[in-house]
Amino acid sequence: MNAAARKKIVAVLRLLVGLALVSYILFARGEWQTFERFAASMWLLPVLVVFGVAGTAIEAARLRLLLASQAIDLGFLQVCRLVVISFFFGVFMPGGAGGDIAKLYYLAKDFRGRTVEIATVLLVDRLVGLFSLLSVALLLALPTYELLGELPVIRALVAMTVVTLSGLLVAAALSSSASLRRNRAYVWLIARIPFSRYFQRADDAMMAFRDHRPAVLRAVLLSAVGHVLMAFTFMLAGSVLVPDAPMWATGFLAVLGMVANGLPLTPGGLGVGEAAFEALFAMIGADGGAGLMLAWRAAVLPLLVVGGLLYAAGGGSRGMSSAAFDGFADTDEEGLQA
Repeated sequence: MNAAARKKIVAVLRLLVGLALVSYILFARGEWQTFERFAASMWLLPVLVVFGVAGTAIEAARLRLLLASQAIDLGFLQVCRLVVISFFFGVFMPGGAGGDIAKLYYLAKDFRGRTVEIATVLLVDRLVGLFSLLSVALLLALPTYELLGELPVIRALVAMTVVTLSGLLVAAALSSSASLRRNRAYVWLIARIPFSRYFQRADDAMMAFRDHRPAVLRAVLLSAVGHVLMAFTFMLAGSVLVPDAPMWATGFLAVLGMVANGLPLTPGGLGVGEAAFEALFAMIGADGGAGLMLAWRAAVLPLLVVGGLLYAAGGGSRGMSSAAFDGFADTDEEGLQA
């Protein structure tokens, strides 16, 4: 069996696992009542779709700022198109690499010889997103301090959030440290590790962010705005789908649930996100957590459709033809070269 066939089999298995998890939650746990609540509030879906589009625009603006820090200049609409297409591939592409590999492929085709720098930007973009997501979760935990006293699991989640945020800050400080780059041991190590040439280029790309700190700070603030908007979206939907949960608790738990939804265990976190939401809201005695996740998936469905149509029409960051992407799902990251 060749590698392409194995990847397709794994992709199908991941999808089946996701569908099995969703089916278990809906049938075994009786979550169908949330659909009745959702259907009774016809205004909710279009509002969620609008918020989803706004969040996508914010993500595109963040990525554009970080790319500009590496002298990669793209228009806002070009980056929006790239983000939407990568969203489509993040759900439907075989393997667990997700939409970031799609972004890397498209950008590397448009900016030849900059693959390492682009990969570094995408890594920083992912870390900026994680930092702002966890920061918003921590802020939302403040009004829910009563839950922290009652539920040891919630306290543990908050503690993990604090530790992760601290680790990200330390990593950011080290990666942009000029004194560390001058350290003899560091220079010796970088020069002798395998693929040292690529590590040196990635190191230079990280240092370039140090010279563009205002842009990086704007990217962090933009990302925080996007995640606050996402939390507000969940709180709005929660007022209908999870009426027993306090508003601030809904935002806090939903943001934590989105971290679990990002784990590449199933396509787009299908089933994993629902299970995480169900478990988190069950901790505070509220039903409907899985339905809240399903409502979010319904809201982003139009973006998936648009992403698929843009790909079929040949829409990369600079209008690559879709034929240039033929075989990408089979080659995955193995086909990328710096």
